[in-house]
Amino acid sequence: MSAQQWQMKPPLAISDSYDWLIEANTHQLGNDDWLKDYFYRTMREIYWDLGFTDVTEQTLIEFLDHWRFT
Repeated sequence: MSAQQWQMKPPLAISDSYDWLIEANTHQLGNDDWLKDYFYRTMREIYWDLGFTDVTEQTLIEFLDHWRFT
């Protein structure tokens, strides 16, 4: 997703009806593979809820790589 795609869209308001639960236990948080998959799934859900249906898998993977979630 390019920077221009963000700038060309109108601002979004986050509805209080979204329900993005954080559910994990300490054992899961210590598992790097589980944590990476968890962040990937959560990001997809948030993007979808905000109306960004065209976010590619590669974009999410690059985000995780950039922030060292791999």
